[in-house]
Amino acid sequence: MEKTDFTVKEHYVPRFYLNRFADDDHRLYLYDVLSEKKRIVSTSDICFRKNLYEFCNESGGFKHRNILENILSALEGMFSAILKSIDSKSCKSDNFKTLCFLDSKEKAVLTAFIATMITRNPKTIKLTQDLLMDYYSNVSKNTSRNIALNNCLPFLKELNPDEQTLFKIIVDSLDNMAFQIHISEEDAIWICDTPAAFFKDENYDGSFLQSDHVVFPLAPNLVLYMIDKNKTPLDEKNRLIIMTRETIDYFNEAMIINCNRWIYSKNDFSEKDIKWIKKKIKNRRSIENTEVI
Repeated sequence: MEKTDFTVKEHYVPRFYLNRFADDDHRLYLYDVLSEKKRIVSTSDICFRKNLYEFCNESGGFKHRNILENILSALEGMFSAILKSIDSKSCKSDNFKTLCFLDSKEKAVLTAFIATMITRNPKTIKLTQDLLMDYYSNVSKNTSRNIALNNCLPFLKELNPDEQTLFKIIVDSLDNMAFQIHISEEDAIWICDTPAAFFKDENYDGSFLQSDHVVFPLAPNLVLYMIDKNKTPLDEKNRLIIMTRETIDYFNEAMIINCNRWIYSKNDFSEKDIKWIKKKIKNRRSIENTEVI
């Protein structure tokens, strides 16, 4: 019998990841930087688009239903297992002394996770599709979208090291980064609708492919911070580090600057938090005006 119960709400920020920042009922606090309002939301009802990863035929109908969604779900299982391993390791005080906190597999999986978070985002897929349509004027909208999906999420076949997909380009761009895991004694870290934040030094101009810093929260008390190896002292590479109030603010500011529209927290946003967010928003890029969370 042909399957009919396909997934329609496809999350561009995985639910397992969102749930790491939520309460036991899978709820968290949302702050909308466009409406300047906050509310409590369920992780099932945020960071999704309907049929986001579905291929289309020329008539507009779907084909190969949920094939990418199912592959992403399998990858999320691998990502989740690695994060649980890091959770466990970060609780052991002896690991603050080690000069090699993450092993090679953990670093490889974290790199793939970050790259996937960028390439599965609807804005990335749409930008790739638009570039294809501009370059190939005779390509239809549906065909260009299918090509964009394959370029952003090239998981339907064995990865070819010589094929320059957007996913591979991002993975390669992170090859020269040092890894640090920062841990806080409190659940103080926020996330946003685009939680993998790439930044450049003030005197450095380029795309996210040439970034000097990457901020990627892993839990309300845990952040992956990546820095250019050439600008990082040897004894600060691959370390477990205790957060200070300044680093907590830096990581949360990264979420404010990088968000499209929504910021999320395990704890309620205080009046002081909201005032600080509004101040930072004034000096950042435009906000995405969309009704889809």
